[in-house]
Amino acid sequence: MASLCAAQFAQETNATKATKAPKVPKVKGFKTINSVEVKVANRMVVYAWDSTGAAYFSAIDTAGGPNNLIVMPDIEPFGMSETEVSNKEWWEFVFAAVDANIKGRSSGNRVEDLAKLLQLDTCTSCTSLIEVWIANQGRNNIEFEGVQVLPSFRCWMDDFPEGLMKPMSEYYFAHKAYENFPVVGISHEQAVAYCNWRSKQLKSSQWKYALPSEKQFVAAAMYIPRNNKRLKGYAPYLPFTRNSKGMFLLNYNAYKDQKSPNDHMSSDGHMLTAPVYSYFPNQNGLYNLHGNVAEWTCTPTVSGLQKLFVIKGGSFMDPQPCVWALSYTALPKYKGDSRVGFRMVIVPR
Repeated sequence: MASLCAAQFAQETNATKATKAPKVPKVKGFKTINSVEVKVANRMVVYAWDSTGAAYFSAIDTAGGPNNLIVMPDIEPFGMSETEVSNKEWWEFVFAAVDANIKGRSSGNRVEDLAKLLQLDTCTSCTSLIEVWIANQGRNNIEFEGVQVLPSFRCWMDDFPEGLMKPMSEYYFAHKAYENFPVVGISHEQAVAYCNWRSKQLKSSQWKYALPSEKQFVAAAMYIPRNNKRLKGYAPYLPFTRNSKGMFLLNYNAYKDQKSPNDHMSSDGHMLTAPVYSYFPNQNGLYNLHGNVAEWTCTPTVSGLQKLFVIKGGSFMDPQPCVWALSYTALPKYKGDSRVGFRMVIVPR
């Protein structure tokens, strides 16, 4: 897969440096990443997931080492959401689609309206989202401006065929216990549709919500604010996995780089995903930019003849090299994956 690499970062020039950068609007839950040069450790892996759900490396470039730094040229300032989009936030999008599709036929109850739109004859008396979700089993969907809005029902079972994941498929998205966990099973197309929907709520002719580019993601991970002398979470050039007190700083697969008894998936406190505000934020106030769920970007790449989109940050299933700033994987735009979520940026229209 072809994507950004250390050499490209080093060779690119900033064509817009001479122009005055626009001021990013202040929005609750977003942090501003300013236009500055960013130093990045010159090492990366390109990885994919095998049939068991585990990560394997298809390309490795570690010759630079963590102390060999390259400089990424300035990029325009942007805002980035503190967290990944949660299940609760995604349900707001689903209900917006329900309201748009019910067209005067509403019963006054959105759960019943959803069941009606999904044509669930066996769920006419459903009173909760979990009942509707399990009754539907992913068979039917509803659309918002031409894009289906329900996540993949089967993604947990398909991504981990040996993992007994049926309970996660049935409960993860719709049960209240998981409402503050990152939404997964969302395709790139669906993530873009969500950003477009949220942009209308921003009510700005100059700014919009979007998926971050790969360069924006790296900048958010590595930019060190000038007034931030003490970092609670991540080291400047390599995400530490644990702090000086032994506390884990991210949700990842520790089996390759930790010693017993901390050399397993749940040693960081979570077997699978964690709530979106888990662990310390990084130096820019962003939570789980590394680990928890890997995240869609708007940056395209190519594998053979197939167009894919770059995914950054690593997931709960991935070992430490996958969370390095330059590391990435990629998926086609239609694929919803249980290890992949997203967060938004605020950028000029």
